Amino acid sequence: MKRIVVATIVALSLLLSSVSIYAASFEDGAGKEEIPYGEELEGVTCLHVNGFNMMTAEEAVAAEVPEGYSGYVLALTNTSATGITLDLSEKKVVVNAIESITFRVYCTANVKEIRITDDAGYSWISRVVPSATEAWIDVTLTKDGDNISKSEGMDCFADTNGYFKPVNFGFRFTDNESTTVYIDSITFNMKEADTVAPVITYNGENAISTTEGKTLELDIAVWDEYEERAITPEYIWSDGALDENGLLVAGQHTCTVKATDAAGNHSEITLIVTVGKKDVTAPDINWTAETISALVGTRCLLDISATDDTDGELETIFEWSEGALDNRGRLTEGEHTLTITATDSTGNKTEKTVKVVVVASLDQLD
Repeated sequence: MKRIVVATIVALSLLLSSVSIYAASFEDGAGKEEIPYGEELEGVTCLHVNGFNMMTAEEAVAAEVPEGYSGYVLALTNTSATGITLDLSEKKVVVNAIESITFRVYCTANVKEIRITDDAGYSWISRVVPSATEAWIDVTLTKDGDNISKSEGMDCFADTNGYFKPVNFGFRFTDNESTTVYIDSITFNMKEADTVAPVITYNGENAISTTEGKTLELDIAVWDEYEERAITPEYIWSDGALDENGLLVAGQHTCTVKATDAAGNHSEITLIVTVGKKDVTAPDINWTAETISALVGTRCLLDISATDDTDGELETIFEWSEGALDNRGRLTEGEHTLTITATDSTGNKTEKTVKVVVVASLDQLD
């Protein structure tokens, strides 16, 4: 069952309930005076305003605000355009948990369109012609993309972490004359409260052996079905497992991999990590000849490899001296050097240099 919360204008704050339902509203009695352009008020910034007025229901009656609102009403007055910025960054609203967002507004006959953007108007999320003027209407954006111009639907509201990013909600006027519009409420229709923890996928061993001075690389994925996104896990080590550089210290330690979603649900796995003394032995390069001969125009294909007693993760680099190869990777005539460097994951390194004499004919080969 989906839960709908209507945020009437009762507090200048962005409220987060314990059941993952969000409401945006305005503070009781705040903002009676005009405020400067761009002044932020706890998540709601008014844009392009000559007049900003927060009215109680009684004040709205006295101001002859058209009937159809509930509680407090925010009035915005300007020429050409006006609006607000809605910033839920601190509340960490998960976009994939939003079913729909509804703005209840009053549009005068001078309102040309209602618009939503996240980049100061360069790229529209929504451009809606009012369904009626001189009337209260609901502008609803849905998960399926209704009233959202971007192809990714509600996902276009997500920041890089999947949370609702700041957006501008505003009105563009037909004529460049002073116009007042009203906002009664902003409603977030959320999925039912999230009670399911993320799923951690790990196909490795629960007991791991390695050597000190390294970091632990784990092939772990975390998926949260409610939020419909991957989650980055937290790695919690037992005391003394890591040095000041974050590298493993010799001994037996535990590493708890913990994944927590926006609602606070979490799952975890615990690994036992046995860390041996630091590897100080450099790799062996299986090549002994110091000088070899080759024929010009050929490719030098040497059977050279490296091994390490304690580490199977080796990086082997082959580097030719300048001019040894042409632009097609073939040997040029003359004396060149080939430098082979093998490095293990601890940083131990072995280097070997081979002189390669490249001749023009077969009878010159040694």
